[in-house]
Amino acid sequence: MPFNSPECFFSASCTRHTVAHVAQLVEHVIGNDEVTSSILVVSSIFICSIQTESPGIFRMNANEIRKGMVLLYNNDPHSVMESHHRTPGNLRAFVQVRLRNLRSGNSFETRFSSTESVERATLERHDMEFLYRDEDLYHFMNTEDYEQVAINGDALGTAAKYMQEGLKVQIEFYGTEPISVDLPGSIVLEVAETEPEVKGGTASNSPKPAKLSNGVLVMVPPFIKQGEKIRINPSEDKYLERVK
Repeated sequence: MPFNSPECFFSASCTRHTVAHVAQLVEHVIGNDEVTSSILVVSSIFICSIQTESPGIFRMNANEIRKGMVLLYNNDPHSVMESHHRTPGNLRAFVQVRLRNLRSGNSFETRFSSTESVERATLERHDMEFLYRDEDLYHFMNTEDYEQVAINGDALGTAAKYMQEGLKVQIEFYGTEPISVDLPGSIVLEVAETEPEVKGGTASNSPKPAKLSNGVLVMVPPFIKQGEKIRINPSEDKYLERVK
């Protein structure tokens, strides 16, 4: 990749390769091992500062903002929920955006001049497995490198009620900080409580409430019985099908 590309700039392996290459050139030209070593040490410190202080951040013009991007705004990562370019008469063009703070969950509207420089952040997404809950901390393990991370219940939000041992999720990270948890499209749970099916009558085809093993209430078809397992959409608390 090009040395001046954002991807290269924030890639430790690419940067180290570049530094080593430059050091070799210096040693070849001036033949001074001491100077070469100094370059490597200083450059390594510079690389570490990039990785810890600026995890995947680069600048761009506000007119490049698009829905779905993540911006660094007031030192917090924000997801762009809406983005509209405005040119009001003879006034300067601006970009009206709706942002959601990925740390607090709060959303709001703001605007940028179309030529204003903004910081775009890149999040990393990892496949994780839920391990256990320790008071208000939920512990997950990266299924690739087995690294573990703990997230508090407030940060998980409504996803916390679906955490069960072995559940596979995807977690987005800003640097080393977990930002959001994406549940799978469907989860299988057992029906803990529900009324028995009423044979006959006009109400026999009407959905009925059912309490699941995790305490969530969903509406289910009348033929669903206590103790059966059902598949639900966790993002909507919605019944999908009975699992045989």
